[in-house]
Amino acid sequence: MNHLITKEFWLTYEELNFRIRNFKDGEKNKLVEFPSSAKKISGNAAKICNVLKLLPLIILDKLQGGSDVWQNVLLLSHISDFVCIPYVDSSFLPLFQELVYLYFEQRLILFPNVPLRPKHHYLTHYPYLSAAFGPLVRVWTMNFERKHTILKRIVRSSRNFKNETLSVNKASALLGVAFLYS
Repeated sequence: MNHLITKEFWLTYEELNFRIRNFKDGEKNKLVEFPSSAKKISGNAAKICNVLKLLPLIILDKLQGGSDVWQNVLLLSHISDFVCIPYVDSSFLPLFQELVYLYFEQRLILFPNVPLRPKHHYLTHYPYLSAAFGPLVRVWTMNFERKHTILKRIVRSSRNFKNETLSVNKASALLGVAFLYS
């Protein structure tokens, strides 16, 4: 998005964030905004995935065909579709793998100075993992991330960082939630 805003001038950060804040997707999901000063989007994986899925609708009237960067964003969106698909057919897997490699190839051409991270390497294994374990949504840790967020909020609000597990266990007992860590 930084490239589309600062280099291709599709819209401004203010306009994009205004559109995100006022976008009604029929859900009560709060979408992450794009800060102009940050190098990456803040937020958890679910929120970033939601904004990636809805971004074409949010900026529909600003879309200009032919942008290689936008095509790469769309490739990433298609890859996330394969990651979240509830049913895996073996005929999907070669296309899934092709999309992953095409995304990396284009990303390296478009942004040669931006290094790939380990999570990019892990993505190359997703088609194989889908074949071995079935739909990745059944084996992912997104639900645990949500619970972990609750636990972090409990620790932060208690302001007791000496024995975090004890704080979490006591708070969860008061709340009637079974978060037992030792």
